[in-house]
Amino acid sequence: MRYFLSSSRWEAFRMNPSEQELFDRLYANAIQAMKLHGLRKKTIDSYCLTLRRVASFFERCPDNLTTDEFKSYFASLTYQYGVVPIQWTGR
Repeated sequence: MRYFLSSSRWEAFRMNPSEQELFDRLYANAIQAMKLHGLRKKTIDSYCLTLRRVASFFERCPDNLTTDEFKSYFASLTYQYGVVPIQWTGR
């Protein structure tokens, strides 16, 4: 079980071991790529939090999510918060 800080509280989610291994590898690669592109620490932290939130929502590695799955994720955010903040949509 992995934990991550979300909305000032710790949340837990489970992935099967092979999904977790894939997520960890892709997560590390994403961080390295963001550093190589010169992104600031706060930007990297924000993007990483979003990756962990998406992985938690689907309880699997988000590397092959469909457009419909992302729509359901954003719909849940809209339902939960009333509106999807711009930084969560990538615009």
